[in-house]
Amino acid sequence: MKKLLSLTLALCVCSAANAGTYENRSMRYALGTLLSAVALNAAAATRTATVSLDSPNDGYDLLILHIDHSNNAATDVQMSCEIQPDATSTDAVMQDCTVATGVCTSTDASWSNAVSGDEVFIWRVDISGYPGQVECTFSGTSAGASDLITVKGWMTTK
Repeated sequence: MKKLLSLTLALCVCSAANAGTYENRSMRYALGTLLSAVALNAAAATRTATVSLDSPNDGYDLLILHIDHSNNAATDVQMSCEIQPDATSTDAVMQDCTVATGVCTSTDASWSNAVSGDEVFIWRVDISGYPGQVECTFSGTSAGASDLITVKGWMTTK
């Protein structure tokens, strides 16, 4: 009985010591491949990655996009994102805010990366609080049919 009591007490102490170790870990949800070897000069619909932000994906703050670019002629890779809150609403362009002297100047959020060869990079999109779905469209300056991108995605908490 004394050993059982000691074992129970030891388990309680260990459990209490480990209770807070996972509180600050971020959660991640893999989306898989969103675009596969798509030409940067193709029709916009084929260059658009669409991600649902509704259940079971509620509570995620960031969309992480892993871009693998096979370069031929493009001088950059660009991305812009829109949010569609529901199936009937008009898409809203995501905004960025620059604050100067207490005033927020809102501009369309966009991402751009200068390229001169094949490149792999990651972009983070803040999706905290957005409902519906996010649609990110890729393009490239001087891009041709041989400028290809493959995009994989994850959603994560901050």
